[in-house]
Amino acid sequence: MPAAAFRLYFGERPATAEELARVDEITVEQEADMAWEARIRMTLCTAPDGRWQHRPDQLAAPFSRVRIELQLGSAGFVALIDGPVAAFEHALDSLPGRSSATLVVRDDSVLMNRSEAVETFENRSDEAIARELFGRFAFIASTRIEAAGSARAAVVRRGSEIAFLRRLARAHGRHAYVLPGSTRGQSVGCFLPDPSRSDGLPPLVLLGSGRNLTELELHEDSEAPGSSSGRTLHIVDGQIQSAQSGPRDLTLLRPLPPLAGASGASRLLRPEDDDRDDPGERTIGDARQSAWAYRASGKLVAGCYAGVLAPYRRVPVEAGDLPLSGEWLIAKVTHHITPSVYTQQFEALADSLNEPGAPAPDGGAGGLSVSLSASLSIF
Repeated sequence: MPAAAFRLYFGERPATAEELARVDEITVEQEADMAWEARIRMTLCTAPDGRWQHRPDQLAAPFSRVRIELQLGSAGFVALIDGPVAAFEHALDSLPGRSSATLVVRDDSVLMNRSEAVETFENRSDEAIARELFGRFAFIASTRIEAAGSARAAVVRRGSEIAFLRRLARAHGRHAYVLPGSTRGQSVGCFLPDPSRSDGLPPLVLLGSGRNLTELELHEDSEAPGSSSGRTLHIVDGQIQSAQSGPRDLTLLRPLPPLAGASGASRLLRPEDDDRDDPGERTIGDARQSAWAYRASGKLVAGCYAGVLAPYRRVPVEAGDLPLSGEWLIAKVTHHITPSVYTQQFEALADSLNEPGAPAPDGGAGGLSVSLSASLSIF
C-alpha cells in the first residue's frame, strides 16, 4: 500500500516544519469547467497576553501564491493546485485548542476572471483566440491547444477572458481550463476536447482481491441523451444551412450507445448558441454535453490506490458484470489530506454501455476483508 506525502509552498518558500505541524487538514476540490479550490485549515492559539498567534495574514497575503504537491509511494510529486490565495476564514472559540483559520486557494483561472471587457476578434479561429488570450498572462507558462473550427469574420468577447474561452470551448464540446505547471508559480493553459484514451491510471475496483473502492454509486439519466439540430440563414445568398447531431455522431467511451433501441430527445439549439455559419459545430458540441447519461460517484480505500485522480482523465471502473463497468471520464475529485491519512473521492461521466455479461473480477461479490494501514508524511 503506497504511503502518501505532501509538500506545501508559500510562493517560492517551502513551508517550515512548524507551519506544517499546525495544518489540521487540507481539502482540494478539482472539478471540470470550474476553478479548482484548496482549503488549508490551520490551528490558531493565543499567547499568554491574549494576542492571537500564527494568524493566516502573517503567513500569506491576498493573491500571494500557494502550491500543494502530493506523492504516493515512490512515484514523483504531483501538483494538486498552484494559484492565489482567494479568501481567509476564521473559526474562533473561547476554549483553548478549538480555534482555526482556513486559507482558501484557487487556481489561476480566477486571475483570468477579474477583468471584464468588450473586445472584437476578426478573421480568427477559436484556436487562435485561445492562444492569444492565454498568452496575455505571465503565469501561463505553456499551452495545450488543439485546432477548433475555421476562422470567423468577427467574434465579440463580452466578459472575462476565461468565461469567454469556456463559451468558445463549449461550442466544440471542449473545455478551457488551467492546470498546475511543472514549476512553482506557473500554470498550463488548456483548450482541449475530452481525452480519447486512458493515460495510465490504475483501475478502480469494487469487488475481489484487488478492491480499492469502499463505495460506488451509479446513476442513469434516461432523459439526457438526444439529438441537437440547428439552422443558419446566410444573409449574402439567402441560403439556409441545417445540421443535426446525436450520439451516433460522437466517439463514445464504450461499444453500445445510450438508450440502445430507444429514441432519444430531439432538441433545438438555443438562438444565442446558434451563432455560427456552420451549425454543425454547435450541434456536435450540444450533443456531446447531452450524451453524458451515466454518472458515478465513489470513495477510495485509504492507502489502497496507487494513482492520483484528476478531472479530464479517463479511468477504468470495474464493478462486476454490470454494463456500466469500463472507461469513465473523471469530472470531479476531492482530495482530503490530514497528518494521518489521505483519501480521494470522485465523480465521473459515461456516455455508453459495455456488452452485458462480462465476467466478474476474481473474488466474485463476496467483498474483501481489508487490514488497512495508511500513513502520511510531510516534507
